[in-house]
This record gives sequence, structure tokens and C-alpha cells, in this order.
Amino acid sequence: MSTLRTSRSARLIGMRAISSATRPCLLPTSAAAQRFSVMQFSRQDGRIRATPLAHGGVGIAGDVFDYRLIDRLVAPRLGKGTHYRSLGKVLPLPAYFHAAFAQWHQLSWLNTPQTLNELRRLAASSEAPQMLEDLATFIEMDLGFDLYQA
Repeated sequence: MSTLRTSRSARLIGMRAISSATRPCLLPTSAAAQRFSVMQFSRQDGRIRATPLAHGGVGIAGDVFDYRLIDRLVAPRLGKGTHYRSLGKVLPLPAYFHAAFAQWHQLSWLNTPQTLNELRRLAASSEAPQMLEDLATFIEMDLGFDLYQA
């Protein structure tokens, strides 16, 4: 991963700056500095070798890192955190719709007539009906894998 892409990704999850050393290692220099990994990369017999030097906090990589970005940037645009009205009460949208974003393949499990009907019923009484319609379309088109690839 390039330093520029790493810097952009780090900023998206709240890190203000990162530092790289000459023997490439990556350290966050924000308030989240309690969570870090320090790796040393070297070439040996034409292969790249990674040696962990230190770590702390909670590891974030791969799908977990992608989920954090999606949860913070994409899910709110698909209705996460919105409310709907039922029996005169304002209620939060059930969490399972957006919890499925934790792993891309779980989104396909929502692609059932029952779930899509429920989502559209909630959209009709929601404070953000278009967002929930967009979520239903996203699920129907089975775009979970494509989102994680983006």
C-alpha cells in the first residue's frame, strides 16, 4: 500500500498524522497512539520478510478496517442512525440491517423477500425514506462484495 493511500486511509479513521521510518514501519501519531503495530520489512533471498517488532491496542486490518470505513462513511447514507414511527412512537431502525455490513457476504443474507418487504415498510414511516430505499436497492443488487472491493 502506498504511503499516500495509507495516509488518506489513516485520516478517514481519525488519525491526524502517521510517520514512516527508513526501515518501513508505520506508527500513528494521533490520540489513538495506544493502538499500533510496528513492523520491520526486509528482503531475504528475493522475498520480502515482515518481522513484528511491537504492538498494542486493537488490531484493525482487512475487512475489519474496511467495515470501520463503511460504518462511518457509507452506512449513515443508507439510513444508519435514522428512526421510524410505529404506534405513535419514534423508534431507531433495527440494527441488524447495518450490522450486516461487518462482513460483505452477510449483506447477501438480507436479500430475502421478507427482509426487503420489512425494510420498505419501515422506509414508508421513516424520517429518511429515500436512504432506506437506497439500502433496499443496494441489498437487492447484491453490491456488498463490490463495496468492499472499492
